[in-house]
Amino acid sequence: MARIFITFVGTGEYKPVVYSGVDGGRSAPTRFVQRAILEALGPASFDRIEVFGTDTSLAKNKGGLEAEFRALGLEHSVHVHRIPEAFDEATQWVWFEQLLDVVAPFDTLVFDTTHGFRAVPIVMCAAVGYLRRAKRAVVEGIFYGVEPPRDAAEGTPGQLVDMSRFFVIHDWADGVSRLVESADASKLAALAADTTTGSFSGLRDPDLVRALERFTSVLKNVEVHAVEEAAGDALARLRAQQFAARTGAERQLVQLVIDKVTTLTVAEPTEGRYTLGYLALQLRVAELLVEHGLLMQSFTVLREMVGSIGMLGVPDRHRARPMANAKGRSLRIRYAEAFLQMLPRPPLEWKFDGDRAEVVNALLPWYERVVATAPSLREDMQELTELRNGFDHAWTSREGPRADVADRARVLCQRLRAVVDALPAP
Repeated sequence: MARIFITFVGTGEYKPVVYSGVDGGRSAPTRFVQRAILEALGPASFDRIEVFGTDTSLAKNKGGLEAEFRALGLEHSVHVHRIPEAFDEATQWVWFEQLLDVVAPFDTLVFDTTHGFRAVPIVMCAAVGYLRRAKRAVVEGIFYGVEPPRDAAEGTPGQLVDMSRFFVIHDWADGVSRLVESADASKLAALAADTTTGSFSGLRDPDLVRALERFTSVLKNVEVHAVEEAAGDALARLRAQQFAARTGAERQLVQLVIDKVTTLTVAEPTEGRYTLGYLALQLRVAELLVEHGLLMQSFTVLREMVGSIGMLGVPDRHRARPMANAKGRSLRIRYAEAFLQMLPRPPLEWKFDGDRAEVVNALLPWYERVVATAPSLREDMQELTELRNGFDHAWTSREGPRADVADRARVLCQRLRAVVDALPAP
């Protein structure tokens, strides 16, 4: 792992400038901003100096720049690379590849982009993004030397400006993208814990990060009883941070997360009981899991949702039971599972006895109303059972998953939404 200074040589007629910045100090007068940057950061801390230039720029300024490197004792660390002078896309790819070749995994990089082609910032931005992700390089600084204005008072220094902190925007955008597209809050959590990432103070809030981690954990672990609370908590914290956000960029990123979380909130709180609103929430969870490619989890939620339909038909004395306490879970085992077993076969083929027969008799009036209103539910349950069993048994009972399993998951979500919309009031 090396610490590397990467710079570009231009064709300008450079005049001596004193630069300030980085640590507040001032450089010696120099025609080359590279010397000022190295002086400020400590020349001896760099393992290599990588210089890129065209035949024209190197012929004009290579000698002067190398003299500055010698003055800093770095002449043995310098490597010069000639890049093509053409400006077409193919040529720019060539020197993009040249730039990648000088960096090994986990190297620490400092860029100087003051001089060179006007395409340097564009290609460099692409390289920085690639190197950080593909080679896990650490970008410590991206410097630009700003000369003093022509009408500035004598002795006014130029400025060394470090633009690297702007690249943190990419990290936060990536973190939000992972959360929105994959229900993965780990990137945001890592950024919030990293004190060097700067800015985006709202997204760094520890309570918000914990709420988003809980929200995504609930989704991936299909804790359907906990979704409403987790989404509500995350949404409240997101809205508070959006109000307090310092920049438009941060507000926009927070809004993307708000839009995602809002899909799993309910207009009327379920108060921990089985309701039509709770069925709709379970469906939205299943749809989101399908969207994220978590198909096995989606089928689990869909089966639970169909079981929840049965829970709307429990005897009146059980209606007020909270679904997440011990008694509520016990009722779910008895009534929802019985309802799920009633669906695949017509009543003449049922074989229930003992306590299960009593439960079936209690559910029968509601079952008949549901099947009369939504006759497709029995067929949907048969397909759902087949596909879910495939996942449950790791597809060992057949050659592999159906090629259209994701499409079938989406179709089942649509069909079951139509069932829920058609259900009679319990």
